[in-house]
Amino acid sequence: MSRGRVWRRRLGALVLIAGVSLITLIPVSIYNSRVAGRPRFVVGESNIIWQFSWSVDSPGYFYYPEGFPESELLAPTDPRVLALTARKLRQFFAWLEFPDLTNFHLYSRLSPPLHADPVTYRLVAPLGLIGLILALFHPRRFSLLLGMFAVVLFAQILFYVSGRYRLTITPLLFLFAGLLAQRAVELIRGRGLARRRLPALAGIAAGLLAAGALVNVYDVSRLHSMWHSDSIFGNFALTRGAQAFAAGELEQARKFANRLMWIDYPEYQMQGHILLSEIARVEQKPYEMRRHLEEAERIRRARAALPVLDAFGNKHFPPST
Repeated sequence: MSRGRVWRRRLGALVLIAGVSLITLIPVSIYNSRVAGRPRFVVGESNIIWQFSWSVDSPGYFYYPEGFPESELLAPTDPRVLALTARKLRQFFAWLEFPDLTNFHLYSRLSPPLHADPVTYRLVAPLGLIGLILALFHPRRFSLLLGMFAVVLFAQILFYVSGRYRLTITPLLFLFAGLLAQRAVELIRGRGLARRRLPALAGIAAGLLAAGALVNVYDVSRLHSMWHSDSIFGNFALTRGAQAFAAGELEQARKFANRLMWIDYPEYQMQGHILLSEIARVEQKPYEMRRHLEEAERIRRARAALPVLDAFGNKHFPPST
């Protein structure tokens, strides 16, 4: 078969994958149009209200609150829409926060094999991306898998239909990681690498095992990007801080209280200051105790004054007191 014919088949398979992806997204687009009234794209880092989740850290398309500035809207035919899509694609993979891809603790409870140190998402995710690249060289063979990946990926990028998009894409990366492992076995069997390069392969295996151990002996609670959400990270720090304080381990309690300050949600920051004030009380530091209590009260008042946004982006201010 000529080289040109091979590439035409590959291109045809990729076009088919793209077509299936677009057809899959059409119902979502129709629903968006019905909800929004005017199907327009949003540009900029604005606080967008999504249908299934509240997202403030992503520019995207979905629908916009009533009274959204006309200057921040783009027509679907605007060339900047493509540029915005490419930008979101880059941000999507940048926010995977390698090597800490997703919540190890959550999945270690759901899947017993994930209790083993070397078997973590932090090792599998980069391997999955390599397997994805290998699959792109054989689009006809892996058209179904590539189509699934494209549908899920672009659905997340365009509409953010899941509150935690990393969790939806990671299982597919596991499949591509398996493809990489299969390809490696085929190369070893086909070229006799196992006999000729056994020391090198043993060194690579030992390196992977060492990396798996090292990334897990580290105090994973410090890695904010590993957690499924800010709430899990905050609840963990809050619980461990309270336990340490009750046990009289003030330094340990202070460590977890300070971690609560890393979270953007003011509720956790307020609880962190309250815990620090209790530590200062035990240590007989009245000035520091008063300072943390005042800061907690300031956060509480500021939080109470913020408007509440409903599912359609309408602001509801709390009654004045």
